[in-house]
Amino acid sequence: MQRGARHGGQDERRCRVAQQPAFGRRLKRLRQANRMSQRDLAGEKVTASYVSLLEAGSRVPTLDVVVHLANTLGVTVTDLLGQDIHPPSPGNRFEESLLLADRLMSDAADANDYLRAAETLQAAFDRARQQGNDLRALEIGVRLQQVLAVINRSADRVSLIQQILGLPGACASPDLRVVLSSDLAAALRQAGRLPEAVAAAQSALEAGLPPALRGGAEHVKLLGVLTSVLVELGEADRAETHVLEMLRVARSAGAPGLQGRAHWVATNAYSRMGRHDLARHHLTQAHRALAAPTMPLREWLRFCRSSAAVLLEAGDDLDEVEIWLTNAATSARMLGLPGERKRVEALHARMQLAKGELEECLQGVAEVLADSAGMSVVDLIRLRLVQAEALFRLDRRAEAEALYHSLASRAEEVGAQRLAADIWRRLESLPVGGPTQHHRMPSQLADPQPRPTVVS
Repeated sequence: MQRGARHGGQDERRCRVAQQPAFGRRLKRLRQANRMSQRDLAGEKVTASYVSLLEAGSRVPTLDVVVHLANTLGVTVTDLLGQDIHPPSPGNRFEESLLLADRLMSDAADANDYLRAAETLQAAFDRARQQGNDLRALEIGVRLQQVLAVINRSADRVSLIQQILGLPGACASPDLRVVLSSDLAAALRQAGRLPEAVAAAQSALEAGLPPALRGGAEHVKLLGVLTSVLVELGEADRAETHVLEMLRVARSAGAPGLQGRAHWVATNAYSRMGRHDLARHHLTQAHRALAAPTMPLREWLRFCRSSAAVLLEAGDDLDEVEIWLTNAATSARMLGLPGERKRVEALHARMQLAKGELEECLQGVAEVLADSAGMSVVDLIRLRLVQAEALFRLDRRAEAEALYHSLASRAEEVGAQRLAADIWRRLESLPVGGPTQHHRMPSQLADPQPRPTVVS
């Protein structure tokens, strides 16, 4: 699968923080300590002769070469660069951590090294704050919160964005404040703090989008975040108003990828509202615009996962659901993101419930719950609902009813009123005499979804 093209020019940015003689001596010492030849260290990234030039201090490595060398030697980038890089020269506003930030961001997925990226950037952010360098803290913090989003550390991300918004540089930039407010709303939603998420998104919209953001990707993203939270809060009418506005903005922008993402958000929104015909229609539109070869792998993973969830909600063909889940599982394995793997496993448990494989479903739920870090509060409630339904069908009614009551109360606590109402209705509709045969909802859709191709 092809990945999205990287921004031009990043590969040419030189790692000037690696002072040639000291870096070369350190590189040679680490290589010899690992009993590696220059050819071993070079791998397929560079040549042995280039390693020799680096060790002699005759060449300055690019950032991607530094990352490659550190990974091959089994050390951190900071260890390889050494302490002689501090402090930076007065005329250079970037230090080692900031120079590496862009490279870490672009290479993290390829190297499955998001955790190291987060640790490196967090240390640099803390150091910048301690030194009173607010501009540097702002630059690093923006990068760090993006990494935290990838590894689903929502509580840490909320705290970080709130700190960033308090920095003078963020206050001085209306564009940046809108972008960060949108990110804050998304992080609050992931953390289960739904009313706060709505407030963050609405404040950004009510403040008025700067001209540079109006009608573009950030405008669509902000409307999408607000839509998703309003749906969870059970405010379907308000949510649909923003869905239609989001689709209009995306059409006006004229970018197929942006329109595809707007249809994607609309798919999830209408699915949560129980309007499965509209959800399926927008899923078809999203799939046409977001062809897998042109999407970054992480986005393709999320799209496959949400497609499977929408089709499960609609009670559609489980063979098609399984294809989407296979795509998602393959992508999650390639990316090495445990949180995403857990989300896929949770959906697989839902599919087992739909198939009537009840014991297997309970086992799958238990495995996800054993390590559910990174899953949102609402996602966990939905997973436990699968557990409750399986318990009820296995004639373990008392356990199922107790779990339903607990989950309804939890949904109310976090403000997920629609979900809470659905759970209470499910409780009221439980047959007095025990479980009944489960029937999937028939699919009455005029615009069928093209069958996805399994990722090999």
